Amino acid sequence: MSNFKKNYEAVFMRVCAFLGETWRIDKRDTACDDRIVMINPELKGYQLIARLEKNRFKLVGFCRRNHITSTCSSCTASPKRSPFDLAQYIQKKLLFVAKKQCDEVIVTVKNTEDYKHQRELLLHLLSKTVNVTAYQSYYSVICGIKAKNITADIHERTKGLYEIKINDLSFEQVLRLSGLLANFD
Repeated sequence: MSNFKKNYEAVFMRVCAFLGETWRIDKRDTACDDRIVMINPELKGYQLIARLEKNRFKLVGFCRRNHITSTCSSCTASPKRSPFDLAQYIQKKLLFVAKKQCDEVIVTVKNTEDYKHQRELLLHLLSKTVNVTAYQSYYSVICGIKAKNITADIHERTKGLYEIKINDLSFEQVLRLSGLLANFD
């Protein structure tokens, strides 16, 4: 245990008590001894981190879920403040945006899951008509497809817009494809 945890763990236990019944010091955080992490189960994924920088408490609040992190809010406070004053200061400076930060992360996680589901659906539907080789994070290439003697790569330019690079077309197939594209909606 560093001097910071030894010296200030009791202070932040009191701060947690003043913040509310559900606030706790996260004892699982053993990665860094120069900080104290406070959590609240009601704000799933939200963390308050306290550390000492330049003889002041550096307090940072953010939400992290599924490797997605919200924007951080931070402030500094004097170590001479009482636990009650620290708790009020944290409420005023950090916790007023905590719910918003958690909601942002929830929306981002949901959008990421929806995007992943849409991509899996695309691969599944393509596999019904052609041979599909799925690529895992190969630049923007989603998959390679093969039908008869024609191969193609499907690229994603932006979410919802795709590009198909077709290889091995004969003269006649190019003309048929251009006719098909001319009548395409």
